[in-house]
Amino acid sequence: MTKESVNESRRGLLKGMTTAVVVGGVVAAGISSTMAAEDPKPQNNEQPKLKKGYHETQHIRDYFDSL
Repeated sequence: MTKESVNESRRGLLKGMTTAVVVGGVVAAGISSTMAAEDPKPQNNEQPKLKKGYHETQHIRDYFDSL
């Protein structure tokens, strides 16, 4: 290929996409650190939030023991 036939717009697009990914990562890191800093600690008089998902209780243990 000669110098005149090189498509410069394609190279510019790839450079722009790389820059956008890097800037997006920096912005995302800044937002997540800001959100973590703003998360208030629960007061001692507040009830802790219940965990979601599977947790073993006595009735679950009884059910598995009956199998």
